Amino acid sequence: LSKSIDTLGGTLSLNPKYDLSRNIPDATVGYSYGPTSFKVDAQKQKLTVAHSFAGKNKITPSITAGGDFSLSYSRDVAQGKITTTWTPDDSIKVQWTDGGWDATIIAPLEGYYNTNSGIKVSMKRTVDVPL
Repeated sequence: LSKSIDTLGGTLSLNPKYDLSRNIPDATVGYSYGPTSFKVDAQKQKLTVAHSFAGKNKITPSITAGGDFSLSYSRDVAQGKITTTWTPDDSIKVQWTDGGWDATIIAPLEGYYNTNSGIKVSMKRTVDVPL
């Protein structure tokens, strides 16, 4: 269940949720105005701001109530998107989707040379098979 309302020159989005198995209420509230949008996630206590520029680019900082911060940059390519996310004191993640392909590289900022916590690379291909 979600609701969008045009107001103040932009669009306000409300998305209430309830996890019946764990009895946990949640809600996401967002507002978009032109190329900029804001989203607040009550359960994660997280604020995300996204701003699109130059047609194919988007920058997205996020911060939680606990002070955790991340910064993402996305660029649209011919059939997909490349997104780089930096999480201070943790890692850098690069995700490239192109057509049915999806490649992800996650590199920790420290300890990348350790065998158990080194750079992780994954690739997958989505194939549509008619039934």
